[in-house]
Amino acid sequence: MSRSKRLNEVLPREQAGARTPQQYDYQYCQVANECFGLFESSDKLCVFCEWHDDFVTEHKSTSAVDIYAFHQVKTKALNRGPWKLNELFGAGGKGKGLKQDAAFFRMVQNYLVFKEQCRQFVFVTNTGIDADLSAFLQDISSNTSEAGLNAKSQKYFSKIWTEYQPHFNGGAIGDFFQLLKRFQIQAETDHLGEHIKLLRSRVEDRVKEFCEIELKRTHAERIATNIIELIRKRSQHQIKTLPIHEDALQTSKSIKAEDVFAFLPLSKDGLKALQTGNQQIRDNILALSRLHRLCQDSKIPDSLIADICGFKVKWDLWIQEKKHDIDSADLDSIKLECIKALSDNDTSFKTLGERAQDIVKVFNPKLPGHTQVSDTLILGFIFSIASQMERKSDD
Repeated sequence: MSRSKRLNEVLPREQAGARTPQQYDYQYCQVANECFGLFESSDKLCVFCEWHDDFVTEHKSTSAVDIYAFHQVKTKALNRGPWKLNELFGAGGKGKGLKQDAAFFRMVQNYLVFKEQCRQFVFVTNTGIDADLSAFLQDISSNTSEAGLNAKSQKYFSKIWTEYQPHFNGGAIGDFFQLLKRFQIQAETDHLGEHIKLLRSRVEDRVKEFCEIELKRTHAERIATNIIELIRKRSQHQIKTLPIHEDALQTSKSIKAEDVFAFLPLSKDGLKALQTGNQQIRDNILALSRLHRLCQDSKIPDSLIADICGFKVKWDLWIQEKKHDIDSADLDSIKLECIKALSDNDTSFKTLGERAQDIVKVFNPKLPGHTQVSDTLILGFIFSIASQMERKSDD
């Protein structure tokens, strides 16, 4: 068997098919929402736009090659009803033969080119699917081979296989069944115009979610528009000749995490925090990111920013360990003195260090030995409060 091809080795059948502007808006909004998944899954590399399918998500794999999830976007008016079995698979019946522009047929074509690198085939639509199609796909998903299907599903599977077998390049019926198991439906039922508004709103919500500061809706709208416009440009870019280096293809036809990141008010530390999935780590590092940005805005030298952030981290770790041992009234009093230090006209690093020493001298005699603080810990507390004040100013 010949090796599987990669996306940069094969020209698509077409690049950007015929659609109305509204249909393209729907597709681009779907891509934008998919792109935010790049921040949430470390195995997602990028999302290709209008390259072998409406969009294709490339994933890392444990093998030497990466794998692809092909997405085909199809819209229609609600009064035309949900998608039906024959419509989706193109098995015409009554001597009409297989419709080669059917959604599933196009996915089979991708499978024959990219073979086992095809992780998933996703059909995206605004009109939903009918009950028979839903039941058939559910039966496929619940079984390991065609032999386990119920009578109704077996009848339709046999019909599809009869139509597709001449186009399956000698593949076995079991391979065709396994291909069907990779076929998924992403469907919501709504008028196209209303669904586009909903999708854009979701993009804006995702923008706000992946930021360190609270954004106004108008700011989130502008960022979402910029992301969608980049997707539009990458989708419309035409490549006429191959081979093309994989990196060059990604640059011209795909969206990567750093492309979206460039539009967001988010630091690299903040991005890493978001990707951990741990809420406490996320909150701590986002606070650290705000502090880092505050230092930069205050023209603090880079050589000191690392120390300042380090002090804050030490405080966060210390208070996490000692929070049940230190008296809350003492902690509130220390916090009040730290806030006063930040309220002074002179908040230079040197002056804050001197204020931290003064706070230590006042409070350590009152504290039990195992909860006594150092001037570096107090500096960390001061900078922790500063990052919280920065967040409130953004709000």
